[in-house]
Amino acid sequence: MACTGIKRHLFGPRTESAPNPVSLWAEFSANRITVLTSGFVITAAATLRTVLPPELSLAPLFVFGCVLPTLVIGRRWGTMAAVACTVILSLTKIFMNQAPFHIELFLWNGSMRFLFFEFYVVLFDGLRRLARDPSATGKDLST
Repeated sequence: MACTGIKRHLFGPRTESAPNPVSLWAEFSANRITVLTSGFVITAAATLRTVLPPELSLAPLFVFGCVLPTLVIGRRWGTMAAVACTVILSLTKIFMNQAPFHIELFLWNGSMRFLFFEFYVVLFDGLRRLARDPSATGKDLST
């Protein structure tokens, strides 16, 4: 039953019109608190990453920094936060001497971290779109 809804969402005809593109500055001005809060969460997670022992996983804190702008603003801001999380996390691991610097390893780890964060961005963007869809009924949301 869930597969039918996924197929309909992915391959069904698009009836809604494309929204007018909004500039980054206009979106930032309208959602400045969200962007600054996301930046604070990412900065706090990076600071904790440098202070706490390396055995602790702080990926959920970085995920919150990506999910917050995705849920409130959109996928574009979530992807920018995912790129920032990827770069910051990769650089802190190198500067803390937790991982040796080899360019191939750096690019591989960076791309895998980006895919990890981007998965959550796409997932929560789909939830945001589903929640804002006026044609969604209670029956569709229960699956």
